Amino acid sequence: MYYQMATKKIFLLYILYIVTACGVTSGLNIFHTKYVLNIEHASQYFLVPIIAGVIFGGMLARVRIASPIILQPNDYVVFLKYIIFSCFVTSSLNVAHTELVLHTQLRSQMFIAPLIAGLFFGYLLARIKILNARLSVLVTTDFLTGAHNRMHFDEILEKEVIRTTRYGGLFSIIFFDVDNFKTINDKYGHQVGDKALINLVEIINTCVPHSNTIARYGGEEFIILSPETDAEGAKNLAEQLRIKIENTQQETIGSLTCSFGVATFENGIDTSDSILKSADKALYAAKSGGKNRVVFNTRSQLIDRANSECYTECFH
Repeated sequence: MYYQMATKKIFLLYILYIVTACGVTSGLNIFHTKYVLNIEHASQYFLVPIIAGVIFGGMLARVRIASPIILQPNDYVVFLKYIIFSCFVTSSLNVAHTELVLHTQLRSQMFIAPLIAGLFFGYLLARIKILNARLSVLVTTDFLTGAHNRMHFDEILEKEVIRTTRYGGLFSIIFFDVDNFKTINDKYGHQVGDKALINLVEIINTCVPHSNTIARYGGEEFIILSPETDAEGAKNLAEQLRIKIENTQQETIGSLTCSFGVATFENGIDTSDSILKSADKALYAAKSGGKNRVVFNTRSQLIDRANSECYTECFH
């Protein structure tokens, strides 16, 4: 019900802005034709202004519906580029319209209305461009830590599985979470816990290659996809992260420790679901085995010793 009401309001807002914009562009067209060009107005002269009004009104509604954005220094360059481009397009259309449709000789004052329209169109185009870029980041990023979110990670994982299956190669998954994180939240409060997660991602970013994908998978759980990384490389990376995290002192809480589960994709055997389950089981073994350790999941050992407390190779 609420969704239908919101959709109806958005639709009405688009109609309102489009009708208003068509009225404004048609009024400007009448003024421009009658008082600037000194030509008797005809019905066919409304075609271009109405098309422009529909586009202009839709863009205004799009910007109005979206949340306000705080401009960054680089955004002004985007504004300048789009305004120059838009002014060029509107001026070119004005030249074509005047010479080919109205059959009138161009005069400098004939460029006033097109340049004003170009300024507005350029502004709106730039604003929509910036807004779409911000929304793209919001959709793929965890709002707290700045790491990728789970939805975006699943998309990247699926693409990596398809690439590896089709062209060969390998990759590894490192699943890890913060040990005793609930105790941190209970003892120091959620704000301190949030700050600890932010610092944790900053630590990881200093150790992990740029080709890797880091994501917050949920709560205090994180995951890393390491392309073209074999089991030994993934285990070594996880161990480096474990040591780095343990040895880094954080304000208020001191140091954190994390437990790691590692699994390597086996072409022809694994799927995106199975590799995640393998890494998750390895993480569970690391937690069960005493925490603050790296566990690597191998298929044979998992099958033979599934009920063992630490059923795979461990580093500590």
